[in-house]
Amino acid sequence: MMVSNTKTLSHSAIFGNMMHILSVLMYTPKEGILNEKNLIDNFIEYAEDLEDDELVSKVSKIKQFLDEESEEEIVADHAQLMVGPFELSAPPYGSVYLEKNRKIMGDTTMEVGQFYFDCGLEVASDYNDPPDHIAVEMEFIHFLFSEIFNSLNEDKVENAENYKTKLREFLKKYYFPFSENFAEKIKDNAETNVYKITGGVILHVNKLLKEF
Repeated sequence: MMVSNTKTLSHSAIFGNMMHILSVLMYTPKEGILNEKNLIDNFIEYAEDLEDDELVSKVSKIKQFLDEESEEEIVADHAQLMVGPFELSAPPYGSVYLEKNRKIMGDTTMEVGQFYFDCGLEVASDYNDPPDHIAVEMEFIHFLFSEIFNSLNEDKVENAENYKTKLREFLKKYYFPFSENFAEKIKDNAETNVYKITGGVILHVNKLLKEF
């Protein structure tokens, strides 16, 4: 493997793993982060690998408040932000932010699903949310980083560049415009520190992704 690709290799692994953990934070807490608190320790390690003290501090606070805030508080906050049954404080669907009429299952939802398909993926048939749910988009970005990592590990540089091109296109066209507005809504409307800080972490990681 070429030396010039070493940093890209390590960062693709780190960023991919970070995106996976962020996706877990977006799922229903009892099925997600409350079940896998060890992932936050992993996130802290990845931030340390990047020598990003600010990110280490933010993620460490998520760990702290996962222990200090009750399960009931965290579950209720996730519901009022992203699930319902009442009006959502931070709708987790891309089309709500990308389209003028702010509807769920809009044209951009279909475009995102097609983007997955073009990369050889489909949303599982038993998954009930639209393909532009924030957690699904984060998992897709994790997949693209994994493909970059695997390609470089096998010295398939051209293949890695193709996936980097797809990654940058997806981030610029769909993920950044969606996730940055979504994260701000989480910061503004969350009732727990776990989610307030998570909103800030999403924005922080976005800054890192823009430099990749």
